[in-house]
Amino acid sequence: MLYRRKVVVELKGKVGDDAKVQYVDFDATVTLQHIGTELPPYSHTYGSTGQFTIDQRMMGLPEQFKNITVSDFSAGEAEAKDAQLIASLTLLVAYFSGLTYFDAQTEWNKPNTCVEITFKPATKTKKLGPNESVAVKTELRTKEEQAVVPAKFKEAKERPRERNGTVLPKEAESQPGAPATFTYKAPATRVKHSGFWVGAVSRAGVAQARDGEWEVADASYVLEFKSRIASTEPTEPVESLAAGKIVLTPIEGKEAWYRGSGMLGYQTGPPPNHDPCSNLVMGHGTTRLDVAGMFIKLSEKTDATGHQAGSADIELHYLIHPTNETVRHWAMVEYQCVPGKEFPYPFFMRCTP
Repeated sequence: MLYRRKVVVELKGKVGDDAKVQYVDFDATVTLQHIGTELPPYSHTYGSTGQFTIDQRMMGLPEQFKNITVSDFSAGEAEAKDAQLIASLTLLVAYFSGLTYFDAQTEWNKPNTCVEITFKPATKTKKLGPNESVAVKTELRTKEEQAVVPAKFKEAKERPRERNGTVLPKEAESQPGAPATFTYKAPATRVKHSGFWVGAVSRAGVAQARDGEWEVADASYVLEFKSRIASTEPTEPVESLAAGKIVLTPIEGKEAWYRGSGMLGYQTGPPPNHDPCSNLVMGHGTTRLDVAGMFIKLSEKTDATGHQAGSADIELHYLIHPTNETVRHWAMVEYQCVPGKEFPYPFFMRCTP
C-alpha cells in the first residue's frame, strides 16, 4: 500500500512598522492519494487556509493559529479522518515557514543592511558658526531601489558626545514626500565631529548608529601665500615676488591635516640700482602651488563674546612647480657690458629647498 501526500502552499507575511512579522497568512492545497491493491484507489484535493503568528522569543515557532478552514469536505468517514491529516500537514508547513520568516526578519533587522538614512543638507557639507542652527531633512531609503519608505526616527542625540550642541526633536516620523526634520544647534565652542546621530525603523528594515550620522563640515582654510626672495649675489642680484590663495580641505583619516592646490603668480627681476654688468634674471607668470599637507591645531579658546580666540600651531609641507625665468650673462667687449643669450633659469627651483 502506498500513501502519497502533496502540499502546495502560498505564504504571505505581514510586516509592521517596527520591522517585525505581525502574522502570516497561508493558502494550502493538499492532495491525498492511496495507491495500491489493498484499498481502492483514492485521490482527493482539499484546500486549507488560515493565519498564524510567530513567537519572537522562540526563533519563530508558529503560534496562535486563527481562521483555519478546510474546503471540499463531505461527511464521509474517510474524509473526516483526512481532516486530521490535513491539519497535521498544515502545522508541519507552518513550523518550517515560521522559522524561515524569523530568519528573514533577523536579516532585514541587521542595522543598515536593507535601508540607509539620507540627509539634506548631506553630512559634512554644512558649516556652522558658534550657536548657529540648521534644519536637516531626513529620510529612509532602500539600498537597492533607492525608494523612500515610511519610517520612525528615534533616539536622536548629539555627537561626538551628548549635549555637544542640541538636536530636536528626539523622535520623528517621515513619509515619502514628507521628510522628518531635525534641528541641530552647534555648540558655542567648536568641537571636531559635531553633529547628531539617529536611528530609524521601518517595514523595509532598520538603520542606526554610524550610517545614521549627520556631521557639521570641517572648517576649510584659505592659505594666503606671499613670498619675497632676494639674492645678495653681487654678480647676479635679483628679487622675486610671488602671491596666491589656496583653498585647503580636510585630509580624510588624518585629524587636523589639510591639503589643496592652486595657482601662484610671480614677478622676477633685478632690484633697483643694480650693476648694469651683472647677470640679468627676469620672468613673470603663474605656476602651480601644491600643499601636500598642512597641520592646524587651534587653541579652542573663546573670548567674552563667544568668538574663537588664541593661537594655532601650524606645520606646512608644500611644493612650488617650476617657474619660467631666464638669465642673460653679460660679457665685457671693448670696455662695454654686452648681454649674451637667454637661458632658462627657473628661479624658485634654485632658491627654495
